[in-house]
Amino acid sequence: VNEIIHMAALVPYNNKFANKVDVLNVNLKITYNLLRYAIKNKIKKIIFTSSTDVYPLYNNKKINLKTSLNCHNDYGLSKIASERLLKTCSDIFNISLIILRIGPVYSEENPNCNKISKIIFDIKKNHNIQIYNPENVVSFLNINCASKAICKSLKVNSGTFIVAGASLN
Repeated sequence: VNEIIHMAALVPYNNKFANKVDVLNVNLKITYNLLRYAIKNKIKKIIFTSSTDVYPLYNNKKINLKTSLNCHNDYGLSKIASERLLKTCSDIFNISLIILRIGPVYSEENPNCNKISKIIFDIKKNHNIQIYNPENVVSFLNINCASKAICKSLKVNSGTFIVAGASLN
C-alpha cells in the first residue's frame, strides 16, 4: 500500500445521534489512527476528503482557496483540525498530502443522501419542497463527479483543491 484515501468521518447531517463532542472526537481520532498507520507503514501519499464546511456561510459570495477558514459548524471544525494534523505530519514525515474540500454531494438515486437529493426526489414526484435559506450560495456536487475528482487526485502529488458542482474558486 502506497496511498490512502481518507474518507471516514462522522457526519452529523446524516446522524441524529451525533453531538458536538462526538463529531470532533471521532473525526480527529480516525485521522490520528490513520496517520499512525501511515507513518508506521511508510505510506507515501494521503488523499483526505475534507469539506467546504471549513468555510463560513456567505450570501451571494463565492469561496476560493484564499478564503479564510472559519467554519460554521462542528463538522467543519473537525475537518479544519484534521487538515492541520495531516499537514503537520505530512511535512514532518514527508508524506504527500492531497486535501479535497468537497461541497455537498447528492445522488439522484438515493433521496436519503442529503437535502438536495430529497429535493430532487420530491420534484420528480411533484411533491412540495421547502428551501430554508435561498440567499446562501451552495454548489452541490453529483456523487459521480465527486468520485471522479477523488480518482483524478491519485495523479496529483500534493495540494488543496475545492471540489464543487460549479466553480467556486
